[in-house]
Amino acid sequence: MTLDAFARRFAPAGLRPGTLTTGYGLAEATLLVSLGTAGPRPR
Repeated sequence: MTLDAFARRFAPAGLRPGTLTTGYGLAEATLLVSLGTAGPRPR
């Protein structure tokens, strides 16, 4: 698993495996929220 390999690689630097977790972003939702309203198409 990627997190296991990452934890092993950075263990010598003090990274504890229990500090890692997976996460999922909402990039698409952020993009939709930041869009303006529909209007004339750009030229």
